[in-house]
Amino acid sequence: AMRVKEEHVTHSGQSFRFIRLELDSFRGERHRHRQLELTWIEQGAGLRFVGSSVEAFESDDLVLLGPHVP
Repeated sequence: AMRVKEEHVTHSGQSFRFIRLELDSFRGERHRHRQLELTWIEQGAGLRFVGSSVEAFESDDLVLLGPHVP
């Protein structure tokens, strides 16, 4: 089984946080946190691992993840 890192996200006084990543490839750790996460893939393709699901994604993909979902 893959390890899941518990991520502590803080943004005091803000209702949301926006981060733009421009990467050749994303090899981030599997993580989860208590906040919702909305992810838009502007350009690229690959596999997305969410919970026990593995699905392909491509450019212009949009996904909303619930709280505590790895």
